[in-house]
Amino acid sequence: MNDDLLNINESGSVPNTRVTDPVVARQIAEDVMDQNDKRLERNSRVKGLVDGNPPYSSHALAKAGQKYRSNFNSGQALSFLQTSLTAYYDLFAEVPTYATIKCDSGNPDQDAQWGKILTQEFDDLQRQDPSMDYGIQLSQHDMVLYGSGPMLWEREDDWVTYPKKHDRVLVADNEPSDLRRWTKCVVREVFTPAELYRYINDPDVASKVGWDVDAVRQSILRAADEYAVYPKDWDRQQQAIRNNDLEYTNPDQVINVARLFFKEFPDKDNKEGGITEVWVNLDHDFGFLYRKIRKYKDWNQVLCPFMLDRGDGTYHSIKGVGVRMFQFLWTKERLTNSLVDNAFVMASLHLRNQQTGSATPDSMVSMGPFTIWKSNFEPMNFNGVGGAIEAASSVSSKLDSELQANLSQFRPQVSQPRGNPRTAFEVASTVNQQSVLTKTGIQRYFEQLDNWYAERFRRALTGKLNSFSDTAKAARVFRQKLAAQGIPDNILEFCTVRATRTIGQGSHFLRTQTLQSLLGSLAGSLPEGGRENLINDFIAATAGFDMVQRYNPANRLATTLQDHEWDATQENGSMRVGNEVILTDTQNDVVHAGVHMASVAEGLAALQQGGNPQEILVYAMAVLQHTAQHLQRIANDPLRQVEFEQLQQRFEGLQQQMEELGGLLEQAQAGEQQQAMAAQEAQMVQQGLDPKTQIKQAEAQQKMSISQQRAQNEMELSRMRTEHQMRLQDALTANTIRNQNKV
Repeated sequence: MNDDLLNINESGSVPNTRVTDPVVARQIAEDVMDQNDKRLERNSRVKGLVDGNPPYSSHALAKAGQKYRSNFNSGQALSFLQTSLTAYYDLFAEVPTYATIKCDSGNPDQDAQWGKILTQEFDDLQRQDPSMDYGIQLSQHDMVLYGSGPMLWEREDDWVTYPKKHDRVLVADNEPSDLRRWTKCVVREVFTPAELYRYINDPDVASKVGWDVDAVRQSILRAADEYAVYPKDWDRQQQAIRNNDLEYTNPDQVINVARLFFKEFPDKDNKEGGITEVWVNLDHDFGFLYRKIRKYKDWNQVLCPFMLDRGDGTYHSIKGVGVRMFQFLWTKERLTNSLVDNAFVMASLHLRNQQTGSATPDSMVSMGPFTIWKSNFEPMNFNGVGGAIEAASSVSSKLDSELQANLSQFRPQVSQPRGNPRTAFEVASTVNQQSVLTKTGIQRYFEQLDNWYAERFRRALTGKLNSFSDTAKAARVFRQKLAAQGIPDNILEFCTVRATRTIGQGSHFLRTQTLQSLLGSLAGSLPEGGRENLINDFIAATAGFDMVQRYNPANRLATTLQDHEWDATQENGSMRVGNEVILTDTQNDVVHAGVHMASVAEGLAALQQGGNPQEILVYAMAVLQHTAQHLQRIANDPLRQVEFEQLQQRFEGLQQQMEELGGLLEQAQAGEQQQAMAAQEAQMVQQGLDPKTQIKQAEAQQKMSISQQRAQNEMELSRMRTEHQMRLQDALTANTIRNQNKV
């Protein structure tokens, strides 16, 4: 019987599906598992090293009469792993949004608005995935330790993924490290009866989507003890050793299942061929438990393997930090224990037992600081032990150097300081330098995150959704929110989804240091939007993303420089009619001060065309008083010193011109008043009237006239204020609606 995928027929036609017999599917799965058996056994030893297994068997030492020997794990393997994991998790988590979505429909303004909405709403959706952070951490653990950390889409009608252990996702020996070129893949599953039953809980629906309900029921009825179904499950046995539960007396009943994915031949409906998924019971022949032909378009819709690198082009050439360091560290653990043994020998006072008797395996007994040698056993000269310790230490240091060189991708070597004890800052700096990843490794990881986020986005936006899971319900709400904000149904064809990049190469220390450098050198020359982003990133790096909104609240009324200019212009109009304007936290002081002073300069220029000096002076003084408040807020801002000095110089120049204008007006008014009084006195003398009496009458008439004119002016000014306030309120309402649509 053919135990591989079907090929084309002699006539040249291709089969509808490349596996038609469940027995063949099981044979293919078992063959792939057999090919990986030795690798899984090696991985279990790697896991044992990281978990803290000692280098020697305690039972074997006791049997040989050497229970006194040192036998411990120094934990260096776990240290290497945790340092690397910290760096990779930093790439994933230390970003404002997990993914960034850009649109390209040909309308730049519209695309920018759509991209902002999609990015924020998709990020809100992803944070509702309860297993996302958990899954990424498990994926990164296996990727760094073994070489790959697969994430599998369990269901075709949901957008969430679930991590699969490295030893559960198996490919054949000749598969490439390019996911797109895979031929087949086996995912081993161990289900409890309840876990498997949930797939056929509704038999009618299950039958329609590809399940053989009777075969699944038979598998559940024939469930076997957990460790009887697959005795070569090395990694699972190592985990049991670590948990001290290998010999428990009441094992779970489980069903051992293989999920076989394989690529079909292309046809007229699917140029890529598509991916078929079938399930078989590895312990009993019940036929296909599940089968759906061309269920997926390509491998990206099945899983994301998160490979550490590309190896030599084949999947199994990829080696994680655990595999690479195993031989070095296993030898080093033995050497470390030997050094401790030698130190104990040198630190002991050796005594010989004078009683007669035959030698036994326990010819040496350690009793605290004493080592007692039994009869018929002549101890050797221990003068050479010191030299042995020195030689072992030298070899241990050499192994450290080799280990650092081989694992520099994960943990660059840091120069050891000399001299006085280091400060806390120096220690923190060294620790963070050790967690820096290479740029090549970062780029490889981000490219795979891009594919993962893109598939999650596609499923959430346009994929089928089931009716019972919370994550599917959240995706429906996600679609409703997008529709309410004007996102078209065909937006997917214009979208590019990428994981949000972060700086610092996985190191918090390096990221903070880089941002500090940018703040000191470039912040003053950046456009307002870039400056705001830089400040937000610095706050996030030092205090966390939760603090960004607290320390630098988002401006909802003005989001661009044009918006700030518009607001400042409206304030100028309000001050022109005598209204008082209020300074707010959301205003851009540089833009507002510039617009206000430009308006004052225009007023001064209007004097040449016959403008009213008195009106211009009153308006200019009000505007400059308000502008001084803006300048005061940026006077101590180290990032605004260049702009502040320029604006302050302009402000002082305008203020001087206003003072000169005020002085000229006072002189003109005084001269006019003196001339009027002199003319009035001369007229009175000619008419033979008492000048003092006439002056009092004239002053009374003048006061009445001024009072009437003032009342008329106040009524007109009140009318102008009311009209301006109505226009300003209408404009502010329109601007608020426009900015809310941008969010």
